[in-house]
Amino acid sequence: MINDIFIVLEQIEQDIFQTINMAFLTILIPIAIAIFGDKKEFEELDKKLILDHIVKSKFFLLYMSLVFIPLFFWNISPPWLRLIEMIIWLVGFFFLSKILINLYRWMKGKKFSLRFDYLRNLNDLDDLEEV
Repeated sequence: MINDIFIVLEQIEQDIFQTINMAFLTILIPIAIAIFGDKKEFEELDKKLILDHIVKSKFFLLYMSLVFIPLFFWNISPPWLRLIEMIIWLVGFFFLSKILINLYRWMKGKKFSLRFDYLRNLNDLDDLEEV
């Protein structure tokens, strides 16, 4: 069973993963422009909510690293290391997918439920006063 997985991993090219990564970026960039380009009723709250709660900007660079860095070593890695790299890539893919789903929910009009979730999770009173 493990040998079969290793045989499959030897056949997989990194281009597949790079194509998926580029598709994610291609989708994320216009969505970000569209969301931040709108003038809205609660503009300051929405900006903080999108960056902190939906996109999780503190971790976004980490998520992007999880999907790109394993591919740098893909061609020189033995099959057992490719398995680890693929798991790391899948973790990053999962978190980026969650971001896309939350952005979709935001754009489809689930703004108030996301706003309430964000306000409920705020711990710092200064942030709450600012919003």
